Amino acid sequence: MVVSSGAESFFELLAVGQIKQGPDFPTLQKTLLGWVVSGKYVSRSSAPQITNSLSCSEELLVSIDRTLKKFWSLEEMPSTKKIATLEHKLCEEHYRKTTQVLSSGRFEVRLPFKSDPNCLGNSFEVAKRRFLSLERRLHRDPELKKMYLEFMEEYLSLGHMSPTDNTILSTPHYVIPHQCVLRPQSTSTKLRVVFDASSKTSSQVALNDILMVGPTIQEELYSTLLRFRLHRFALTADVKKMYRQDPSESLRLYKLNTVTYGTGPAPFLAIRCLKRLSESAKLSFPRAANVIGSDFYVDDLLTGAACVEELRAIKSEVSQVLQTAGFELTKWFSNSPEITASESTAKPITISDSESTKALGISWLPTDDAFKFKIDNSVMGLRATKRNILSVTSKLFDPLGLLSPIVIKGKILLQELWLNKLDWDESIPLHLETAWNKLKNTLSQLEDISISRFVYSDPMSPVQIHTFADASMRANGACVYIRSRTAEGLKISLLTSKSKVAPLKTKTLPRLELCAAHLLADLCHRIKPLLNMPIERVVYWSDSEVALHWIRSHPLSLSTFVSNRVAEIQEWSDDATWRHVPTKQNPADIVSRGCEVDEIVQSIWFEGPSFLKEEGEYWPKNAHFEHSDDLQLEKRKTAVGLTAAVRSSELLDVIEGFSSHLKLLRVVVYVFRFTRKA
Repeated sequence: MVVSSGAESFFELLAVGQIKQGPDFPTLQKTLLGWVVSGKYVSRSSAPQITNSLSCSEELLVSIDRTLKKFWSLEEMPSTKKIATLEHKLCEEHYRKTTQVLSSGRFEVRLPFKSDPNCLGNSFEVAKRRFLSLERRLHRDPELKKMYLEFMEEYLSLGHMSPTDNTILSTPHYVIPHQCVLRPQSTSTKLRVVFDASSKTSSQVALNDILMVGPTIQEELYSTLLRFRLHRFALTADVKKMYRQDPSESLRLYKLNTVTYGTGPAPFLAIRCLKRLSESAKLSFPRAANVIGSDFYVDDLLTGAACVEELRAIKSEVSQVLQTAGFELTKWFSNSPEITASESTAKPITISDSESTKALGISWLPTDDAFKFKIDNSVMGLRATKRNILSVTSKLFDPLGLLSPIVIKGKILLQELWLNKLDWDESIPLHLETAWNKLKNTLSQLEDISISRFVYSDPMSPVQIHTFADASMRANGACVYIRSRTAEGLKISLLTSKSKVAPLKTKTLPRLELCAAHLLADLCHRIKPLLNMPIERVVYWSDSEVALHWIRSHPLSLSTFVSNRVAEIQEWSDDATWRHVPTKQNPADIVSRGCEVDEIVQSIWFEGPSFLKEEGEYWPKNAHFEHSDDLQLEKRKTAVGLTAAVRSSELLDVIEGFSSHLKLLRVVVYVFRFTRKA
């Protein structure tokens, strides 16, 4: 006979996670009810001081928050509307009034102040303290020190900075702290010095606080990459130096002479100069003007052409126009051997130069004309905590959604972490740690995936756009395919996709399917103007019969939630056809549930369902979806009020004679008893 004492419940409450501070400190064990502390007692006088090793610096939290926001913003639809604020207008006006073109052709720009610089306090001591900290770091790393000195010497030799007499000015000034940032993914400059114009002075005012930032005038990265996939022959380049000490020596002050990367208006000022070059070259070099105006992302050029001759002309004309203003293009890459001999060197595609490392970076291999994804192996050994998982997952860089079925698993994991309300460095529940280990294993296999860059065939041949939507209780997915004709037959290529985690507030599956269709319609509506190609037909596919019925219904006949989304779907897809597709032939189903690397490679994800390679009469048909039993769901409820006119009668007169409803019921009951006995 076994007698239960309840002791077994103790082990059921234990969770993964144990922290040992040292031999003289208690052990912290995580349980389902919270943390348990156990160990021997040590008197206060003999106990060593415990340092909070789990506390996180404010700087790291800000970094994670910034990266996380950028991760979610990448998954949003590319904005088609740019709202100019008053500050944006003032910044543009300041640029027009103060910018000069020097005799050398270079632009001379001025910082757009929005407040009086006299409010700046003392900034030298802060900059000095941070430089001494950087100096100690360089002393511990000779290789890093060597790269830092080379960068600063180049900065000085190019005239990007010049020495001063080391006198602290009495007039308003700002000494900018700086740091060196490693960029392992760079093909040339592995180290870049970044200036921090957000550092506060003694008056708690930073330089960036009194500068206008300026509007975002460049093309969205999403749009630039999308067009980059439509050229048969692609071409990329970087603008060289677009932005712009030994411990035994005494500190020296230098004056910065170029647009300083790290100040708020720097991106606007630099890109605005490119836009001005584009405007001035429209008459003499219209082709180059169009490329400069639309195919640059910061200092990266991503463009292409339908033939080698046109590509060569673009390279020559763009270089010629930019050279007049002192902009030099370097690091040319092309899939055409006649343009550049890139061998197997990969062209990294980044969000911005300010990021030192990425967990997942996208590169273009010109010789294979394919995109590759590379994982930073240093993240594999990180402990499973909320901080580390957020830091790694938020850096999954896939702006076109080519790996949405994999990235969605990271999004779902982030949502679970948030719901569990965990502290930054505490261990996570066992089921989340298992999911994290699976995600790490998936990321380590991403290098096995190679995705063709070119998705189009003949610029003169019309194409069909086929889009798919699907939803589960965890996520929504939408994907877009280009169907074009080649000499070998029909070609189906994944162009882009989007994924979103399902909202925390529970919704029915039909509603989630409608949300997926709404996401799809919005995506296709945004990208069609970007596709410079003749479009023969647009077809939307969904495996939800209920959602399809709603989309074909009048919005006023539906409930408010459904009606609002259906109205927008009908507006965005008024020139397209909605059709039903079986779930197994719906590639968006892979997004809504997520998958591993081996499954995504063997699935229909990259080349779409096989029926698209057939003519239209062989596509899936589902004539009965219009008669589903669920079609009455979400019908708008109509309130009906009825009135009746009755003629006076003796019975009504009797009823009206009673002042009490209860008394009337008793009388009626007695009458019924009497009639039944009779």
